[in-house]
Amino acid sequence: MSGSLMNTAMSGLKTAQTALATISSNIANAKVDGYHRQTITLATDGSSKNNVNGVKVTAIQREYDEFINANYNKSLTRQSELKVYADYALQLDKLMSASDTDLASSVTEFFSSLQMLSTDAASEPLRNVVVNKSQALVNRFKSVEQQFNAMERQLNGNIGMIADKVSQLAQQVANLNGEITKVKGLQGDVPNEILDRRDQLTRELSAVVGINVVAHGETININLTNGLSLVNGSKANKIFAQPSAADPNHITLGYDDGMTIRREIDYASVTGGQLAGALAVRDEVLQPNRQKINHLGLVLAESVNQVQQGGFDLQGNAGQALFKTGQPTIVADQQNQGSSDFSAQFTDTTQVKGIDYAMTFDGNNWQVTELATKQPVTVNVTSASGTNGTKLTFAGMEIEVATTSAPQAGDQFIIKPVEGVIDGFSVVMTDPTGIAAAGQAGAGQADNSNIKEILALQDKKLIDGRSTYSKAYTSVVSDIATKANQAKVDVKAQSVINDSYYQKQQSIVSVNLDEEYLEMAQMQEFYMSNAKVIQVANNLFETLMRIF
Repeated sequence: MSGSLMNTAMSGLKTAQTALATISSNIANAKVDGYHRQTITLATDGSSKNNVNGVKVTAIQREYDEFINANYNKSLTRQSELKVYADYALQLDKLMSASDTDLASSVTEFFSSLQMLSTDAASEPLRNVVVNKSQALVNRFKSVEQQFNAMERQLNGNIGMIADKVSQLAQQVANLNGEITKVKGLQGDVPNEILDRRDQLTRELSAVVGINVVAHGETININLTNGLSLVNGSKANKIFAQPSAADPNHITLGYDDGMTIRREIDYASVTGGQLAGALAVRDEVLQPNRQKINHLGLVLAESVNQVQQGGFDLQGNAGQALFKTGQPTIVADQQNQGSSDFSAQFTDTTQVKGIDYAMTFDGNNWQVTELATKQPVTVNVTSASGTNGTKLTFAGMEIEVATTSAPQAGDQFIIKPVEGVIDGFSVVMTDPTGIAAAGQAGAGQADNSNIKEILALQDKKLIDGRSTYSKAYTSVVSDIATKANQAKVDVKAQSVINDSYYQKQQSIVSVNLDEEYLEMAQMQEFYMSNAKVIQVANNLFETLMRIF
């Protein structure tokens, strides 16, 4: 009897020791990020033959809820996306509010200098002011363009770093999958610490890109939201930033599964996380508004030039252009099989839009569509004649295909009407006497009628036929501010949702020190009680030995 009593108590003692070790681990790791509270599962040990049963530990398990964990990760994905979007949108909003990028004041000062000249058209000092304010206007446009370009470089660099981080985290998860498979085969059980590390890596991955996690036995597979595999067992695939084949100046995403040729993927299908947020703010806020600024510069410069060239300068000569701008840009797809050369110029800037176009050769004809919407564009084609190549006229532009061109069916090009406008923006008439103030030749130096025509441009809706110069710029500033403020509100709202999921998740996995202390006290009592039973068993044994 004492033997059975001893064995039963010993099982309790060992169970208490395991429980205390588990509690000790919980307390020691209470502040470790990603640690899941561990508990023991007990069962009756029915191995005794005389119905005197002990106790045994059947498992040391992690506190884990797959459903809540998945929801928390998805919430984190959304919050990370919104935060990156908001950070850059607010940065751009701040930029547009800075004094050194305030286009509105420069435009106002330019027209104010013309207003002053209209009071004394022959004044050399006032003419000098107009030239100086013209140069200041060009400099301000260039300053804004440089700021936009700098932010795009920053964003593209960040996109590359985030993509690299996705690949690094995927590789670490795959390594743990391999370790889990190995340990499972050798020991039968997977240490909870490895599972904690993998969960933490999966959560970090959820913050940088949207993913879907699929359990496969003890391992997990991870796909991007577009279905591309990131982790398959112990194998990890990569995504990376790369120049687009269609436009080398545009950064897109590539995919490498280690088996097929590295290829470009449609990054619009990659949703969620910091990566999607960076791509979205670049494509939805920065690039469209930079195009609008370039479009504004084009229309302002060419409309002023048109009136300037319709008047007469201080010497009675016909007016010359005051400004010069960059011309449309054409980018060839790197996968084109043929060879094509083009020249491009504006023919009617009132018809030019601040959007890009796709131009494709179908083997016989050139087809043009709006790049973003895929809507076909009506093109007026003038066949090649002599040394003149085929001319395509549309949207205020003329594209001439060089006679030496040999395009192949399927060759594609992107036409960017306003991409290089500000890069090529300059003041080309620097002689103050060249300002065409007069409306008629020989009308006298006091004639200011043509200046009044230039001043009247301020009130005309020359931007897309809907906006004046000032309203067009205000629209840009307003669009950026609206998107930035909305993003800020969205981040705040999502933070509330994310905190809710975090609290739910932590209520399950986190260590509550008060509960652990209480559990420790109970297990200490359990340990002492079993030790007492062992002491009683020893006393009984000694008593029996004395009797015999």
